[in-house]
Amino acid sequence: MSDQFDASQTISEALSSEILAEQSREVQSCAAMPSALANAKLHAVREMERAIMACNRLVWGGVPTDMRAPTHEEAAGLLAWLDDENREKLIKESRAALRQRSLVAQMEAAEMAHMERARLEEEQLAAQEAERLEFEEFAAHDLADRPKRFEAWRASRRS
Repeated sequence: MSDQFDASQTISEALSSEILAEQSREVQSCAAMPSALANAKLHAVREMERAIMACNRLVWGGVPTDMRAPTHEEAAGLLAWLDDENREKLIKESRAALRQRSLVAQMEAAEMAHMERARLEEEQLAAQEAERLEFEEFAAHDLADRPKRFEAWRASRRS
């Protein structure tokens, strides 16, 4: 094993629908409160980083400079090269990293959606404030002209 790669990506299987549903519930449970989501994401990122470090320490003794995903052949070769105990450890930690990557991606998407909603709300509030200020300006202008218009109206009624 001479070419190093991110050993935590050795397992690239699809996550089960149960895991994805559980992650979705976890994200939804804290998505309403941005601080709770940020805190949960911080913990998920740390757990993801822990799993990535564990995989790479097991295989390479540290984190490689090239964090690319292995090719199918490299992953198969790595699994064949490891003894049974280390293979099982790598598979376990690689799956943990895979789950955490998915969870972090869902949390990042929830954060982006929250930021977009906040941006739209700010735009809406700014538009409402601009309309309110414009109406106040009109009301002040209308108030200044009101006596003249009243006199013109009164004169038109008398004629």
